[in-house]
Amino acid sequence: MPDWTPPPPTRVEGYFKELHNWGRWGDADQLGTVNLITPAKRAWAQALVRTGRTVSLARDIGPQPALMYHVTFPVNRERADAVLDRFDLVYHGYTITHIDALCHVAFDGELYNGRPFRESLSPAGATWCPIDPLFDGITSRGVLLDVAVARKEGHVTVGHPITPRELDATAARAGVKVEPGDVVVVRGGQEAFQRAHPDWVPRVSPHPGLHVSCLEWFREKDIAAIAWDMMDERPSGYRGFGFGTHLAIPFLAWRSWTTPTPSGSLARARTRDATSFSSPRRRSAWWGARARRRTRSRSSEPVEDVDRRVAEVLARLGVPYELMAIDPDYADTGPFCEKYGVPLENSANTIIVASKKEPKQYAACVVKATRRLDVNHAVRRLLGVAKLSFASAEETKALTGMMLGGVTVFALPPEMPIYVDDALMAMEWIILGGGSRASKIRTSPEVLRRLPHAQIVSGLATDAPG
Repeated sequence: MPDWTPPPPTRVEGYFKELHNWGRWGDADQLGTVNLITPAKRAWAQALVRTGRTVSLARDIGPQPALMYHVTFPVNRERADAVLDRFDLVYHGYTITHIDALCHVAFDGELYNGRPFRESLSPAGATWCPIDPLFDGITSRGVLLDVAVARKEGHVTVGHPITPRELDATAARAGVKVEPGDVVVVRGGQEAFQRAHPDWVPRVSPHPGLHVSCLEWFREKDIAAIAWDMMDERPSGYRGFGFGTHLAIPFLAWRSWTTPTPSGSLARARTRDATSFSSPRRRSAWWGARARRRTRSRSSEPVEDVDRRVAEVLARLGVPYELMAIDPDYADTGPFCEKYGVPLENSANTIIVASKKEPKQYAACVVKATRRLDVNHAVRRLLGVAKLSFASAEETKALTGMMLGGVTVFALPPEMPIYVDDALMAMEWIILGGGSRASKIRTSPEVLRRLPHAQIVSGLATDAPG
């Protein structure tokens, strides 16, 4: 490896100002360096194909720490029994092949194009620079730079990172020229490194990889993305730079594709198999898997306390469920069903009712969306009050912390009675509010039977006029 002197801290401090791509493709851009892959670039790359052979850069999912959580849910269907699985996977790291969205890394509190990091992420997903713009995939020329093959150890070592000069030397040795819009595949020999260091612990032990000065090389070559097995050198050796080359994400709006065993050539990089953060419209997730900072949703609801209550209640009830992240603008039942293709028959509304006279009495009624709650007769008798009406939006928010369109039966005040339309219990699955206008819950109606203070009521609702 040629002699090389690392840049001084003052130069590294100036990288953002010198190298950034903010505004290069407009202030509203969320594609970043993928803009460098023009139609002409794609056509040229496709013309290079000779044999049509495909080479996977993926690997099998291994044990811990990638598979962080696994649980089975036995369920009963009358005379039949079945079991369901739940998996919690940590995509970011050294084990699972994945592509980083541009919301993955911020610098000094800001994402690409100057959007604030905290306000751009919610429990439902990312509102700025999610993975969604890449759902159609990336097609460009792939250039393999096998750095490891020239190292005497067969892999990059701690204290001797990959440098810009070494990348140039590797390209020269391979007889290739890196050009704008290319996807560069850098092999550092991660598997060989781990075999040689069986006691190495990811994110704890020092790790070899690309030196932070490779940011200069990325910008000079104008590459669209990188696929790598080793990622950044850590620690970077520069105070304040907990990330090294990962800072190409907020600086350059550049894509990194982490694959622990890159080999062969890359002609087409599909993102559907390995996404990062998705937008609220695309992402489905489990509450218990949230490891990122929580903020407020688009509707400005105080979601943190509601989320915690919902997660705790569902964990106690032990019924499998799926959290569906949705667009808050379509949270109301009719628009939600139409936009997401959910039968109205399977949707349930949680309605808060209130007595008209003091002291106020409240109840929650869960009814099929195709039926009409019998407030004046059935519910009035159950509560034992003279007059009853639907709680206003303001009352509902003050009482439950939730907005209409997001009210969930799983985050109600513990003393509130719950009345359930018996027509729901015949359904195989139902959709309930998720606690905010940005989510819905799909689950079995059995969960309603297990709720404390819940009563299944015949005649709670009547069929709505056709």
